[in-house]
Amino acid sequence: MEDALLRAGHDVIVVIHFAGIDEHRRRFPGLSIHGISNWNDDEEIARVARNLPENIEAVATVDEQAVRTAGVLRELLGGLPGLSAEDATAYTDKAVMKDRCNAAGVPVARHRVVHHATEISATAREIGWPVVVKPRISAATLNTFVVRDDDDLERHLKDGLFDRRLDDPFGRFAAGEMLKSLHERENGFLVEEFLDVSREYFCNFYQHRGETLWVSPGYYSNPLIDALTEDLYFMVLPPDGAELREVAALCERATAALGAQTGGVHCEVLRTRDGKLWFGEAGARLPGAGLWYLENTMYGLDGQDILAKLAVDERPEIPLRRLYDSLVTVNLDPPSGIVRNVASIEEIEAIDGVVEVDMHLEIGRPVPGALGSLKGAGRIVYQPRDPGAAESEVKELYGKLNIQIDQPETLDPGA
Repeated sequence: MEDALLRAGHDVIVVIHFAGIDEHRRRFPGLSIHGISNWNDDEEIARVARNLPENIEAVATVDEQAVRTAGVLRELLGGLPGLSAEDATAYTDKAVMKDRCNAAGVPVARHRVVHHATEISATAREIGWPVVVKPRISAATLNTFVVRDDDDLERHLKDGLFDRRLDDPFGRFAAGEMLKSLHERENGFLVEEFLDVSREYFCNFYQHRGETLWVSPGYYSNPLIDALTEDLYFMVLPPDGAELREVAALCERATAALGAQTGGVHCEVLRTRDGKLWFGEAGARLPGAGLWYLENTMYGLDGQDILAKLAVDERPEIPLRRLYDSLVTVNLDPPSGIVRNVASIEEIEAIDGVVEVDMHLEIGRPVPGALGSLKGAGRIVYQPRDPGAAESEVKELYGKLNIQIDQPETLDPGA
């Protein structure tokens, strides 16, 4: 966001969690940078607002943790354009989100808010085992898992799963709710109906005051709840097929119920094995995990220019061209350990169909950490020869990477 706005010639003031201030000052010398320790503390947000100059024209963010913060700041600064605090809450609190969608007739999984894992069993008897347990405020499937029955619940209670605070390998979540255990959440957490998903779609929008300017749908290789244990790739496809038009239409109904957004919107939709579409959730943000870069590449977009215009409530003109028929982002997620071998970037770039490489595996060094569906090992943008055979082509690509990991149990303890 800072890069986009500075490139467009705007004066920029940054609000960031205290842990990131030093790095930001190195990256952006000369910018005014304000610290915050908790994105969700209204007293802290009010303190930040009091310390800002009076001529602020817009407040914008691409960080899901700060979407509501931005909404509160807009109101404190005189009603600036963009999501209100109330609508921003609907985009970030999954309980509010699903209640709004349900009231608007958008199909969502049945759900209840509970405050302790001992309440899960009674809720599951009401909506049926198994159930999905997830935070009200989170991203990247963090602290999200399936509880299959009372015995499974008892095992999780004994293992302390509901009291487990997550590590932060990326250093991004110090001021938010993402790392908290479920039992630390003052507003409780969700117990949801388990949907037997055959495919999970995404649909990304650029919107201006609720008007859709551009849409990019696609699907994940696996439902995201499986992405904790399985390799994952994303495929972006043209929005003109009947299947993906249906997905996009459902997302537009949901975003209309959540509030008129200006900026990027990321939605997820589930298709169950009986063929029914269900709205999963939406974020008032750009897509993560390389999807934004993938879409910029596929459609030849200047994403930073679009982002900067929307941030200051300008309506960008987005060209409706397509440079590729489809693209895949392959997110690398090898097991933890020491990298013994991996193809060089030059070797990977020479593979037919590879468009871009972002590699973080280095021979002799540990595999970078992952957090939920956020993978740190790297990603490859790939153009499949046949979109219908993407799965087999991705497996073939993986083989050519020749990734070999010495896992802890295989390492020589005397080395």
